[in-house]
Amino acid sequence: MTINLDELEAVARAATPGPWLAIPSRRERGAYEILGVAPVVRTSTPTMLHIAAFDPPTVLALIAELRRARECIEKVRGWWMSDQAPTVSYKQYLGLNAILATYDQEGAS
Repeated sequence: MTINLDELEAVARAATPGPWLAIPSRRERGAYEILGVAPVVRTSTPTMLHIAAFDPPTVLALIAELRRARECIEKVRGWWMSDQAPTVSYKQYLGLNAILATYDQEGAS
C-alpha cells in the first residue's frame, strides 16, 4: 500500500480541528456521535471510536513522524553508500541491504 502523505495532510488540515470525542448518541440506541465535528456523524461504536481517534492533530503528528523516519532511512542509505561507512562483516552488509530493500518495497512513496 502506498500512502500519499501530501493528500492525507491536506485532508487533515481541511477537517474540523480536534480533539474529537466519541459519545453515545441520545438519538439512536447503539450509535455514537463525534463532538467537535459539524454536522454530527452517527455510526457504529468501532467506526466512531476509530474516527475520533484519528482527528486532524493525530494524523498530522503521524505524518510528521513518518516523514522523520523516512528522512532517517535516507540518511542511513546515503551514509551506507558513502566512503564513510565502516568496514562490516558480510552478514552485517547483507542485513542492512535487506532492511533497505524491504523499506523500498513496502514503505517508500
